[in-house]
Amino acid sequence: MQHYPKHILRCQHIKVNGTQCGSPALKNQRLCFFHQAHRPRVLRMDRNLKQAAASITLPVLEDANSIQVAVMQVTRLLLTGQIDHKTAALTLYALQIASSNLARLSFEADKPTRIVVDCATVAETPLGYTPWSAHGKAHDSESGEEEQPPQNTMARILLHRLGFSDEDIARIRRQEEQGYEETVEEDAPQNAPAGDMQACCSLV
Repeated sequence: MQHYPKHILRCQHIKVNGTQCGSPALKNQRLCFFHQAHRPRVLRMDRNLKQAAASITLPVLEDANSIQVAVMQVTRLLLTGQIDHKTAALTLYALQIASSNLARLSFEADKPTRIVVDCATVAETPLGYTPWSAHGKAHDSESGEEEQPPQNTMARILLHRLGFSDEDIARIRRQEEQGYEETVEEDAPQNAPAGDMQACCSLV
């Protein structure tokens, strides 16, 4: 089971089927980026001056359940004479479009770490990395290579004893995979032979 930093809170939006949103909430906020911008709203629908204005709580149209609830509310207003036929027809047509778009929508990212939780730090996210880390350190790789916590293999333990951190090991592996020339003489501790260090990194 994947564990995320405790300071990254979960969005408190509850969908119409009773499930909670699985996205991380924005920093110092109750909701995630999407639900903060698109909250359920109470809309007033004035039919005419003779009757009291009708109201409808339009949910976030994020899944088939929410669209069905919206259709039910429009139908109720139509049957009770609280909304005119033209407005009901246009509303139901809009809901039909929303329903047809469901297959192409994805309001929740497949990885929570891809969702921005602090808009003030987006400039610090490097290309190819997520906005934040599941382990509370720097950023995770978009490729998923850093999705799991590092395992304490023998090679990693040896590199740690030579003075290398997990960030150093990950950086060296990325450079090797991208075909860069690794200048280990500058980065490695004085007592760590370059050839031995590269061989250990290939085993991690």
